[in-house]
Amino acid sequence: MRSLRLSLLAGLLIVAGCSSTTSPSFLDGTWSQDNTFPGSNLQFTLNTNGSAVSGSGSWSGEACCNGVVTITGTQTGVGVSLTFDFVTTAGAMLPPRTSQFTGTVAGATVLRGTFVSGSSSTDVAFHRTE
Repeated sequence: MRSLRLSLLAGLLIVAGCSSTTSPSFLDGTWSQDNTFPGSNLQFTLNTNGSAVSGSGSWSGEACCNGVVTITGTQTGVGVSLTFDFVTTAGAMLPPRTSQFTGTVAGATVLRGTFVSGSSSTDVAFHRTE
């Protein structure tokens, strides 16, 4: 009986370890930025391969323009480091820009951190939508 309990406990620990929200595959899916200005949006899909992260998506700026974004980076434990390369495809043709996101996995559907672009930084949060 005791060996059965130990086997069940070991099985539960293995299953819990495989479903960790801090495993790199946790980032796989579609994400959207929280609390954007009306008319503004940033949505992207991430894919992982080991600790490497890549993705793409779209963005829009209020009464300005819109475009595409390409994302590369890494995840280590709960830490996430991503580079966002923004390119304008319509509206006011802004030059391409790059922003760095450094943050953490903060729950089953949340990434929180800081965007740094040039000399400015902004706290941001993303929620997984799919």
